Amino acid sequence: MQELKSLIRLYWNQFLDPSFKNHELQQRQLSTSEFITLNWLLVMIKVFFSLGTTLLGLFVLKTFSIKTETVGALTSFGSLNWQKISLFWMLTEVVFFPITFYFFYRFWTITLKFLAQVFDYELPDLEAAVEQVVVRSYSVNFLYCLPFIGPTLSFFAHGLYLYLGSRSRLGFTNLQS
Repeated sequence: MQELKSLIRLYWNQFLDPSFKNHELQQRQLSTSEFITLNWLLVMIKVFFSLGTTLLGLFVLKTFSIKTETVGALTSFGSLNWQKISLFWMLTEVVFFPITFYFFYRFWTITLKFLAQVFDYELPDLEAAVEQVVVRSYSVNFLYCLPFIGPTLSFFAHGLYLYLGSRSRLGFTNLQS
């Protein structure tokens, strides 16, 4: 339990330091399995909130459909199919998260390595620097803990963290980032 707390604390500190100002965080990195496990847990939290929001929306629609016939007609039209598709999509997101995460992780590492080679950046630890930037950009998944707006904020923050990391850790200019 203590190790889990230290991992979450490290992940949180990485979230709070997108521009690599804290050099102690560069020395201690999460292993790949720890990193995927924490992100998977955060995706489960996101899906839990999505499921709760879906059920709350259905409850509200059913409550108002008793009072007005037009809303009742709209909610009964295809609501069962919508529930099944929504539930299936949420469960698919949780089950196949490691595969999709690996795909996007590899995509961003390959893209940043390619850009570093195109811009002729000769860092002695280019491989490690690129992985640190990508890992740090995925620390924004902490925003999944915010109901309703967390996934949207996480999407935009991911791009911002990639920009800040490529500027500060890889040394790209504003335009190259």
